[in-house]
Amino acid sequence: ACPLPAGGPIIDTHIHIWKLPRSSPPVSDFGTYPGTPTDGFCCTINASNPSGAVPWLQQDALIPDYQANWGGRRVNQIVVIESSVGVTPANIMQSNLWMLKVAAEDTNGPDGGSKILSVVGCLDTTESTATFQQQLTQLAKNPLFVGIRLGDLGSIFNAGAPSTFANLQPNVVPNLKMMATLGLQIDSNGIPGAVLAQIGQATGISIVMDHFASEGNTFTPSDAWYADMQAAAAYPGLHIK
Repeated sequence: ACPLPAGGPIIDTHIHIWKLPRSSPPVSDFGTYPGTPTDGFCCTINASNPSGAVPWLQQDALIPDYQANWGGRRVNQIVVIESSVGVTPANIMQSNLWMLKVAAEDTNGPDGGSKILSVVGCLDTTESTATFQQQLTQLAKNPLFVGIRLGDLGSIFNAGAPSTFANLQPNVVPNLKMMATLGLQIDSNGIPGAVLAQIGQATGISIVMDHFASEGNTFTPSDAWYADMQAAAAYPGLHIK
């Protein structure tokens, strides 16, 4: 591995931003992550936490909050990743446009520019190609928009079917091909590496698997995870963070 040059830039490639409640301005996308009593809660609902509330998440997460941490101030720039859980099709463009607006207006980065290097947004790849193209064309005009993340707007697979390439919903591959022609990429959350490799081979799109490729941060991966990573490695345009 190449060592980081002395004094070289530090890029944090995965943060989320929001202002709560998300159903109110300026976000106004009605997302349910991380959730509030107003917006509802999307996650961690179980016997020990029936409300789904996670107190350390239920607070604003904006660039000044990031800068308030010593580690945040050492980072030169960041990549904002969508957190659009629970956002409906009617509000998904607002979710993207708000993130891009924050990125454009920020002045906490190098030489008074934006701390936000780029934005990985969210669109529904199961939408009709006409709708997807209309939304993608609008977002791709902004140079801060570099792609979307799959996994937070519902499944890309046919309902009730195994998560395999053969069971992708019909518009997914054509829509991802459209992105690839524009030089955009996808992040992925919770989609098998074997399927992503096949998607890459079919579309030519660059892919990033988030969260240690769903390893779970235990650092004790299973044999199944190793096997899936071997399958993922068949596509050279697939990366992990």
